[in-house]
Amino acid sequence: MGWYRVPGPQFQLNGDAVAGFWNSKSDAIVLADSVLEDGSIVRHEMLHALLQRGGHPVEQFLEACASVVTCPACGPWHPPPGYTLVPPESLTTGSHAQLMSAESDGQRWLALEITVTNAAQHAVVLDYPGHPEKPPIFGFDIRGPLGGLITSEIAFDSSTLYFAPLATKTWRYEFLVAPDLSYTHVPVGQHFIRGGYANAWAAWDTVDVRP
Repeated sequence: MGWYRVPGPQFQLNGDAVAGFWNSKSDAIVLADSVLEDGSIVRHEMLHALLQRGGHPVEQFLEACASVVTCPACGPWHPPPGYTLVPPESLTTGSHAQLMSAESDGQRWLALEITVTNAAQHAVVLDYPGHPEKPPIFGFDIRGPLGGLITSEIAFDSSTLYFAPLATKTWRYEFLVAPDLSYTHVPVGQHFIRGGYANAWAAWDTVDVRP
């Protein structure tokens, strides 16, 4: 069984307050209402289901899938020796926003995919002055009819700061088309949106969000 803790509304599982878990017996994922639209947490539980095991193996949660799942309970990860510390602008950051087709249940989503590439022939680690313990990493900046919102994920371990030679990391945000603007919602109307990594931002995309 694999489970996930986050701040906010949760439920009890064997005496622990959790936001979601994967049940190995039924191969089912159960999520609190507060995280149903949070892709990184949903993917965390999906990874448990794909691996068919509980726990958080380092080679999966903090290496292979570090850029698509969040895992603050996974413990520390230390980069291998032989890397160079670099500022965010030394990496190449890009993003692409796309309004997805309406799904069978009538929901529609705006997807934002962010890519960050180390163009160097050697390994690098992000050096972000002022945030030595939990620096901001992948984030988005969106502006539209209801105002704007800027937010970033936090690096809970160094695996998200480490780039192998010529490596690319990706992160995906999904926004449900809804009446409000939030971390997981976007209203109808024209929006300007871009992705970023630390304080390095990609070019703006213009998206006409429709129901």
